[in-house]
Amino acid sequence: MANKIVGYKQNNFVSKTDGTEIKGYTVYLADEEKDGVIGIETTSFYLTEAKVEAFKLDLVNAIGKPVYIRYNSYGKPSVVKVIDRE
Repeated sequence: MANKIVGYKQNNFVSKTDGTEIKGYTVYLADEEKDGVIGIETTSFYLTEAKVEAFKLDLVNAIGKPVYIRYNSYGKPSVVKVIDRE
């Protein structure tokens, strides 16, 4: 899969369970090589600031670059890594 990060947006919210503020980002992806799709398929996912730091992800410099994403059994990203093709 050839996902590329095409944008991101700061997106903070308050947890319904304990009222704490969750800080993070909605990350937007595009996939030009998706089977059966005419044009570009887009999707998004949410990363907390802690996950962005843990993945050592520089969102500003990741825009336009391909990424490897692995999802856990709950459908949430467990690995996000920019693929350097230099």
